[in-house]
Amino acid sequence: MKADRKDWIWFIIVSVIYILWVIWLNNFWFLLGLGIIFDLYITKKVNWTFWKRREGENSKFIWVSLDKNKNFFDRIRWERMLKGV
Repeated sequence: MKADRKDWIWFIIVSVIYILWVIWLNNFWFLLGLGIIFDLYITKKVNWTFWKRREGENSKFIWVSLDKNKNFFDRIRWERMLKGV
């Protein structure tokens, strides 16, 4: 999906507001968040609404479910409880 003019305008507006917020905070590490904003408005590669089904060219980009690691996390929790941590 190619970004149209409306997407670029919204990206610029949101980016300017975000940059002003970062300057106000005086913490320039937050500028790394511009990459997320760029993906939200322009590229749309990451499925940020992972609970919804997505169709199209980027449908294979999904979040990894933690259900695969559920037993691992349960085991760690039980080991901590038994040790008294």
